[in-house]
Amino acid sequence: MAQLNEGIKEGSELERLIKEKLKLMDSVDDVFLDDIKQTQNAILRRVNGLLSKFDVEGGRLVNSETNRTLLIQLRKDVRAIVRKSSYSSKIDAYLRNFDTITELTEKIHLEGNDLKLSKVSINPLKQEAIDNVVKGLSAPDSIDIGFEKYIRDTVFNAVTLNQGYNETRQQLKDLIAGTPQKHGQLERWVGQIARDAINQYDGQINAQIAVEYELNAYRYVGSLVKDSRPQCVRWVGKQVLKFDELQSEIDWAKNKKNGRGFNDATTVQNFAIYRGGYNCRHAAIPFRLVEKT
Repeated sequence: MAQLNEGIKEGSELERLIKEKLKLMDSVDDVFLDDIKQTQNAILRRVNGLLSKFDVEGGRLVNSETNRTLLIQLRKDVRAIVRKSSYSSKIDAYLRNFDTITELTEKIHLEGNDLKLSKVSINPLKQEAIDNVVKGLSAPDSIDIGFEKYIRDTVFNAVTLNQGYNETRQQLKDLIAGTPQKHGQLERWVGQIARDAINQYDGQINAQIAVEYELNAYRYVGSLVKDSRPQCVRWVGKQVLKFDELQSEIDWAKNKKNGRGFNDATTVQNFAIYRGGYNCRHAAIPFRLVEKT
C-alpha cells in the first residue's frame, strides 16, 4: 500500500480525479433543470388562472365556499401537471452518474491508496442508493411532500388570513418559478434529492473503504465559497483529519459557538457520509497516513 504522509500534490493525477468527481457531484441535477423550469412555468400559469376565479373583497382574498372548492381543484391540478411532466424521463440519465462516481472512486483509491476496490462490497450500496432516489423522485406521495403542499399552504393561509390578492400572486410566483436569487421550489426539491443521493452514496463507499482497509485519516476536499460553514473552512484548511482526532473535531463542530448547520447525528463512523452538515458539497476521502518521525 502506498505510504502517504502529506496533502494532495498540486497537478497530480489524484488531484485531477478528485476535482473531476467533485465537479460531477456538484452538477448532477443539471440534467433535470430545463424540464423542471418548463413544469414550474406550466404550474404557475395554471395557479394564476385558478387564482383569478377566487372571491376577492377589497383587494383581499376571502374565506368563502368558492375559494375552499378552488383550493381542492388547485391541489389536483398541480399534482396532475407534475405527474405528466417530462422531468421524470430524465431519471435514467441521472442514474448513470452512480456508475461514473463508482468508477472515479475506484481510480482515486487505486491512485491514492494503491487499493483495488471490491465491487462485491460496493454494488449493494449503489443499488440501495438508486432505489431510494428513484422512489424519492417518482413516487406520487413525494410530490405532495416536496412541492404541492407548499403551494396549497400558501393559498390556504392567504384565504384564511384575508391576505391581499396581489401579494398572494407575487408569493406564489416567487415560490413556484423562483427569483433571481433563489430557484423555484420544485427545482430546489428535485435538486436536493439528486445531490443528496449522490453525496451520501459517495460517503457510504468511503466510510466502508475506511473500515474494510483499515485506513486512518481523511482528506477533506472541495472548494470554499463566501458562505461556507465554519467547520468546512476549518477542515479544508487542515486538509487531513486523522481518525484518532476526528471525535474532537466533531465535538468542535457541534458546539454552536463554533460550527453551523452541522448534523448532530454525525459520528466518527459516519463522518464520510454527513461531512460538514446538511447538503455539504465537500468530500472526505480515506487514506493511510504515515506519520513522519
